[in-house]
Amino acid sequence: MILGKENQTLRGHLLDTADVLKLYIQYNDAQLRRNSEKFSYDYEEFKQLLLAGAYFHDLGKSFCRWQDALRQGKKLPGHSFISFALIDRMLFGELPNTKYDDSKWACMRRSLALAVLGHHGMLYDNAFTSDNTLNLGKIEMDIDLINNFIDECIERDDLSLVGIRKLSNPVIDVPFTVKANYERYYRKLTHMRRKREEDGFMDKVLYTQFLSILCLCDNLSSMLAEKLIPEGQIWENVMIKENFVAVEDLLIDKYIFDPSKILKEGYSIVDAPNKFQENMLKAKSDNVILNAGCGEGKTAAALLFAKKLIDEGRASKIIFTLPTQFTSNNMYIDFKKNYNIDPNYLGIYHGEVESFLKKQYEEEKEVQAHKYQDTFYNKPVTISTVDHLLYSMVHSYKYADRAFGNILNSVVVFDEIHYYERDTIGLIGEALRFLRFFKIPHVIMTATMPASMRDSLLRIAEQDGYADSYDWIRGESKVPESSQIKKPFYVEKMEAPIFNEDNKINKEFVELCKRYGDVRQMIVVNQVEKAKEVYFALKEETNVICYHSEFTRIHRDEKEEIIRILFKPANKRSKKEKETLEKRGFQNTDNCILICTQICELSLDISADVMMTEVAPVDSIGQRGGRLHRNGYSPEHIKCQCRLCQTRNYRENFQFKLYVFPICKERKNDGLPYVDFKDIADDENILQKSYDILSKEYDYTKLVDMVDKIYDDISTGDLQDGKFYEYFHEDIIFGKKPIERYGDYETQNNAGVFQVRKQQYATYTVIPYKYHKKFLSVEDYYEALELIKNYSVKINEFKFIPACSNGKIRLYPYSFRKKQKFTEHEFIEDIEIFVLHMDYDFESGIDFKRDVVFNNIS
Repeated sequence: MILGKENQTLRGHLLDTADVLKLYIQYNDAQLRRNSEKFSYDYEEFKQLLLAGAYFHDLGKSFCRWQDALRQGKKLPGHSFISFALIDRMLFGELPNTKYDDSKWACMRRSLALAVLGHHGMLYDNAFTSDNTLNLGKIEMDIDLINNFIDECIERDDLSLVGIRKLSNPVIDVPFTVKANYERYYRKLTHMRRKREEDGFMDKVLYTQFLSILCLCDNLSSMLAEKLIPEGQIWENVMIKENFVAVEDLLIDKYIFDPSKILKEGYSIVDAPNKFQENMLKAKSDNVILNAGCGEGKTAAALLFAKKLIDEGRASKIIFTLPTQFTSNNMYIDFKKNYNIDPNYLGIYHGEVESFLKKQYEEEKEVQAHKYQDTFYNKPVTISTVDHLLYSMVHSYKYADRAFGNILNSVVVFDEIHYYERDTIGLIGEALRFLRFFKIPHVIMTATMPASMRDSLLRIAEQDGYADSYDWIRGESKVPESSQIKKPFYVEKMEAPIFNEDNKINKEFVELCKRYGDVRQMIVVNQVEKAKEVYFALKEETNVICYHSEFTRIHRDEKEEIIRILFKPANKRSKKEKETLEKRGFQNTDNCILICTQICELSLDISADVMMTEVAPVDSIGQRGGRLHRNGYSPEHIKCQCRLCQTRNYRENFQFKLYVFPICKERKNDGLPYVDFKDIADDENILQKSYDILSKEYDYTKLVDMVDKIYDDISTGDLQDGKFYEYFHEDIIFGKKPIERYGDYETQNNAGVFQVRKQQYATYTVIPYKYHKKFLSVEDYYEALELIKNYSVKINEFKFIPACSNGKIRLYPYSFRKKQKFTEHEFIEDIEIFVLHMDYDFESGIDFKRDVVFNNIS
């Protein structure tokens, strides 16, 4: 009996994989057919090659050493190269052969053979050339068994277009095959073709599709065996008529999805599309730039557009990308609650997703199952940070090629694109070029994209041969059923800064904040230490909360929940929400003061009644203003008929206002992080220009004009990144290993050559002293990593270096047991942790003493 697993024969596993594939094709036929039309290859031939891959991908397990190791419970030798060698001979004939060429016929077959080779690990330049492979030597196969199985598969399914050949030579000379076949014909030819852009891109299309589908069906076949074969028994195939109901229950709507069911039956994305959303549905292109202000329904518009493409068979998935982990988490919750997306159809991925998923699912197995799928965008709707999308385009993590195969089938949405720093914008601009070539529909959503950026994007597209590739849809920002422009608040420019040259708080600012003590107010400053000082000045007022980047993840999560509750009407808070407030000493009233940094621009979906803010670039001021009288129609409460004003009681003649405070030019670092000390006195710096351009009257159209004037110099070069272009081509199929391209993706230690976020200043992860004892009782390496994520704080170099010099930060070595994945082998892994010997609390964060930190910098 030839085994494929401990509880199933090899024949059974392979037949199950092929039958799972047929189920997959049944639900994804329209998308797969569309891809063949887009890239001009024969769909029936593609399907038959997929079937051949499913039937033969694990035939390498049939050799004696693998079978003996399985039965004896020993470490299994690699089988992928043997399977590759076998399917290569089936497709091209016995070695040496002459069928290797640049034709589409050969390209498709090579891509399938490489997918078989890479279905247990990413292919990179030196893969399968090590002693582990070469030491397999000469292997004698049972070709009668293999040829009989080929006959059975051809009898089950039509494989005539593939032209499967039977084997005549029972010996696989592995070293010879590596040198004369794999290196010479596969790697060399692939490297040659990637230099010719279109040939290389076609290899990427075929390989990543074959790989992602083959890996999914292989995994699902193994899962079915695990779930349905009774303990202690060995079965043939599980996908039989008697198990059909059980199989569908395990697979459908959990791992294999019907694209038409992305929304629950009986529900729509919106009751009726507004004019802006109707224009979105009329877009002629598959790519859209969506420009609209707060409350216009951008998210719903993007979903309507994506659903339209899915219904037309032009996509089968939606990928929503956002700038931060927290905005990704919020979008996930919003999609479940407001857009009726089935949780089984909804995925999320970012660097700290595991802790978020643990709040959604009780069972650890469920958490890991969802995280695994979401890593490579298998769900119909996946929300991720833009970082993960960009890392999926090159070899930044082991599932990147599988992820790209799913990206090919998606509508990709870039939300809040105005948020990113210039370096990241360059990477996104380069990614858009790849999306255009691969004909992947995408939506660029923004409130404040400068006209110069939009024009540069269109210019690059035209230069690349994609003229008229974008529709530009603009929101009108008008009051519903009216021609009146929404004017949610007044802007009032203050003369004195919040902090004077002696670092003392402006008393008039404090009095102004106290004057608004009966409403919900937000105070936004540009540096963490300023937020703490403002908090200390106002903390005796009612419901004052401080929120910035220097809290532990545990406290950030708790604070974000409290902030959402405080900005919710008191009479609509649940008993549990009231208890949450009471636990931290907050009152169940409608007034509060939120003191925060620019972290609020994206992270908080709330609406304040008044806002005090330090001056920031005008687009950032627009983002902050999006949290003030959200969706309001008029700055005067008595005239405004928005939903909020109809339900809230304000003082007589109350006006919604945004107070903007200048920076103090006498304090050299007061302009950070936007303007450094060299430029702070320059009247043409971004902060001064933004302050000068503001006027009392504010609406979205004025904001767009201001952004256009301030950012009038964004060129095509700002939307390109030559290194990313180079890395993408290097990693078409082979290329770098993840450890070289990214670093250690598992621990989010980005030490590789490809970095999405380039920080102006170095940051360091520290553990407040009050939490370091938690590590003393932990033995497991991965548990320690989770502790670090939960209880660490990131501080910049201007705080870290002086604190180290003063002995306030010390390096503590810890040793943990690390279990090697997929084996029982354990070894000791050392981790050095920076421990911060300063006071830290939930209210304000780290208490940096004046003799430790010399600059107040966020």
